[in-house]
Amino acid sequence: MGDAGAPIVENQWNQPVEFKGPEPWLRLEFRGQGSEYFRVWIVNVLLSVVTLGIYSAWATVRNRRYFCGNTFLDDSHFDFHGDPRAILVGRVIAIFLLAGYAGGGYLHPAAPAVTLLLIAVMMPWLIVRSLRFRYRNTSYRNLRFNFVGDARQAYGIFGTYFVVALLAVAVPAGLGWLIAQEKLAGIGLFLGMIMVYFLIYPAFIHRLTTFTTSHSAYGDTYFAPDLKRPAYFGFFLGSLGVGLVAVMAAGIGVAIIGALTGAFAGYSPGGSAPKFAAPLIALIILPAYMLPYAFWQVLTSNYLFNNTQLGPVRFRSNMTVFGYWGILITNTLLVVTTLGLAFPWAKVRMARYRVESLAYQGDLEGFEGSLVRDRGAAGDEIGDAFDIDLVGI
Repeated sequence: MGDAGAPIVENQWNQPVEFKGPEPWLRLEFRGQGSEYFRVWIVNVLLSVVTLGIYSAWATVRNRRYFCGNTFLDDSHFDFHGDPRAILVGRVIAIFLLAGYAGGGYLHPAAPAVTLLLIAVMMPWLIVRSLRFRYRNTSYRNLRFNFVGDARQAYGIFGTYFVVALLAVAVPAGLGWLIAQEKLAGIGLFLGMIMVYFLIYPAFIHRLTTFTTSHSAYGDTYFAPDLKRPAYFGFFLGSLGVGLVAVMAAGIGVAIIGALTGAFAGYSPGGSAPKFAAPLIALIILPAYMLPYAFWQVLTSNYLFNNTQLGPVRFRSNMTVFGYWGILITNTLLVVTTLGLAFPWAKVRMARYRVESLAYQGDLEGFEGSLVRDRGAAGDEIGDAFDIDLVGI
């Protein structure tokens, strides 16, 4: 399977370089097809609509089984064993929480805020439950993955950084108020928020990623990450720099289009801008917004895999920023121009790129472990409903 030649890894500039090792490196393979997944997806959509969303739990399982079943490592595919009934229970809880956030204001003005506060308090538990459910219901060669982190550890991480972030905002704002009341309080608040964004967020992501990865296992063998905090600061500052350049370039592009459409409007009978102006502006702004996101996602993902081992097995990821960015842009255009019908092709394209950017080196035999089942999917489905992006392998 795959390419058994010299693998490709990333250097600090995210450019492909040759990696030399004593054993051959083999790439993972994704064998799914957009047309094939379309049949799964369209049936899931129709049955979910007909059953007023009840079938969506079974649709989730079918989707995950499809993508796991088409991901191959050493010519063997992964499997997903989640119970749709367990997912349905979690989905019902998620619907109630979403209803409290979206419609609770009609019952009491404080209801949406209370719901958000409840979600924030539940967040560490949600992450742990979501990872536990997904891992324990995923297998490779009849051996389950596992996640053994507990909510107390997650609450410790979230609580520590929440307190630090609160102090980072409150101290400069309070000092500003004491010195010159409202004149400097706003400046102090702004400086505190900048400190949180630039200094605390990258450290938090590093700590959370280390926690989730180091408590994940294949059978009885745990993943062993070696992640350095300064790297995440570098990735974060790099994404901010890339974003700044992208925004400046987009601004110049929008200004040019504005000048040109203004000239066209001056010659038109009604004096209005051409209809193609808005789509052109969107085509400029959208890639500018996606570029820093692609930069952060690619560099953090590559760094995680390239610095994590599973027993004797090592991993390498060679995603590139512009490759990932290009797929994001083209997928968005495909989905928008087809009114959503191209979503299956878009999802398969991204899955293939991410999977086939991975390579491994080492013996996959000899892993052992006991069968672990977890029927509780509440955390998993609530996480999906609120678009929680979980980190880790």
